[in-house]
Amino acid sequence: MSSFPVSDINRVAAHPAKGISWSKSAIIIKRLPFPKGAIPPHLKPYTERFKEAVRECRGQIKTGLGSATVNAFNACIAAKLKK
Repeated sequence: MSSFPVSDINRVAAHPAKGISWSKSAIIIKRLPFPKGAIPPHLKPYTERFKEAVRECRGQIKTGLGSATVNAFNACIAAKLKK
């Protein structure tokens, strides 16, 4: 059993323990490492490069539906970030 201070209530998440064989309870409660939607300080240097790659790829990939479009978009971003 674990406990968290009330001041950390916004940084705590609970989810069902289905499929986790070592869990002795039905719910797993854990502290989130960063607030939801926040960018961790160690990843901030990469955000501008990622935003730029997304902008460039958005214009290159045809808008469509399905996994082929998603895969093409992801491949384009990966190629831009490797440069």
